[in-house]
Amino acid sequence: MTASASPPLQADKDRSSMAKIQAGGRSLNEGISELYKTYRRPFLAYFQRNRMDPGQAEDLLQEVFINVARRAGDFRAESQISTWLWTIARNKLIDHARVNRPEVTLDEEGWAAVEASVIDESEPEATPHHIDECVSRAFQHFARQAPDRAEALRRLTLEGWSVEQVAEFIGRTPGATREYLSQCRKKFKSFLEPCREFMAA
Repeated sequence: MTASASPPLQADKDRSSMAKIQAGGRSLNEGISELYKTYRRPFLAYFQRNRMDPGQAEDLLQEVFINVARRAGDFRAESQISTWLWTIARNKLIDHARVNRPEVTLDEEGWAAVEASVIDESEPEATPHHIDECVSRAFQHFARQAPDRAEALRRLTLEGWSVEQVAEFIGRTPGATREYLSQCRKKFKSFLEPCREFMAA
């Protein structure tokens, strides 16, 4: 957000810019340019605070606004445009971190730090929704790489299955299933590492 614009005024400007993007044609470039001028500096600062060098930050910024142009037709004004834009920026950062970082397995202390974390209030748009979205995306990545493990955890944690039910489902004894589920949890914890970007102890 620009320093000179009050939040209501900026929200109106954002809506005007979004309308231009959604209209397409020549208006699309004008709308993108307006949002780019407003959010370029805060997004670059955000990326660089998260250990990206200036070149990487600029590349990611371009990806954000390419995504904005492509997805503008899907925006339904269920949230502020600024929140939507920050969500795209954070998701791009998560994707970048997942692709470019080696897999890190958290120890119990590291996992406890994630669980005990609170939202970083330095970013005004950070909400529990963003944390939930980060965890959801991490689980999607996990499920693509380890679909059997993800399915076992999903049934245990989301559907409330007992260990015995999971054991029957995967064809193992309850004891072996407990060990398997423990391994699944440890594997999934490594995928949650990028979510710490949006939290502060």
